[in-house]
Amino acid sequence: MYHPSSPSSITPQTETTTGLEENARRVAELEAQLVHSARLVTVGQLAAGFAHEINNPLTSILGYAYQVRKAVADDSPIARDMDVIISQAQRISRMTRHLLDFSRPDPGCKSSCEIHHVLNQALDLLKYRMKTIEVKREYDPRVPPIPASASQLEQVFLNLFLNAIEAMPGGGTLTIRTGLVHGAGSDLVRIAISDTGQGIPPEHLNNIFRPFFTTRDEGGTGLGLYISHNIIHNHAGSIVVESTVGVGSTFTILLPAGNPRQDTDYCEP
Repeated sequence: MYHPSSPSSITPQTETTTGLEENARRVAELEAQLVHSARLVTVGQLAAGFAHEINNPLTSILGYAYQVRKAVADDSPIARDMDVIISQAQRISRMTRHLLDFSRPDPGCKSSCEIHHVLNQALDLLKYRMKTIEVKREYDPRVPPIPASASQLEQVFLNLFLNAIEAMPGGGTLTIRTGLVHGAGSDLVRIAISDTGQGIPPEHLNNIFRPFFTTRDEGGTGLGLYISHNIIHNHAGSIVVESTVGVGSTFTILLPAGNPRQDTDYCEP
C-alpha cells in the first residue's frame, strides 16, 4: 500500500532539495568572494596611485631637508632633528618605491634571484604588522642565487607571512629558515616559514591550496595560498604544509638551485 508520508517516498526529493540548497549557498559564497577580490584589486590600484603621487612632494621635502642640514653645524640640535627628518623621509621613499615595484605587472621573467634579499624585502613591507611578533632569520649562507621571478616569489612570501600574522593575533614567533638540499639530480633551495600560531585543523589541510578556500570569517579571499602554489609550481618547485592545532604551522618550499638553460634572464612563454 502506498503511503505518501513514508520516508521512502520523500527521501529522493529531500536529498535533491538539500543538494540544490547547498549548491546555491556555495555559489553565493563564491560570488561574494569574487566581489571582495575585485575590491582588493581596486584598493591595490589606489595604493599604487597614492605611492606614485606621494613621491613628488617627498622628493621636494628631502631636497630642502638636505639643504638645511648642510647649512647647520654638526653639533647643532637642529642638525640632529634634520637627520631624523631625512632618515624618516628616506624610509617613506623606500616603502613607496617598493610598493610601486610590487604593483607593476610581472611578465614572469626570471633572472638571478637572491632568496634572502627577497625574504627581507617582504618582511620589511610587513614590519608595521609585526610589532608583537618576534622574527627569527636562520639563513644558510650556502644558498646560491636561483633563476626565478623575484616579484612573484615576493608575492608568495608576503602571502605566507600574512597568514602567519593572522594566525598569531596575540603575538608569537615567526621563523624563516633556508638551506641547501643535495638531491640525486640537482640541488634544491629550501625555505621553511614557521609560526607559533593557532594551527590548521587536520580536516582543512587538504583544501588550503584550493581556490576560494578560507577559514576566516571575514577579510579572506581564499586566493593567497592558491596563487602561491601556482607560482611555486611554475618555478618547478613544491610547497607543502605541516600544522598542529594550538602549536603552529610550517610551510616548506623547495626550488631548483639551478636551471639547465645557460642564460639566467628569460621570460616564460
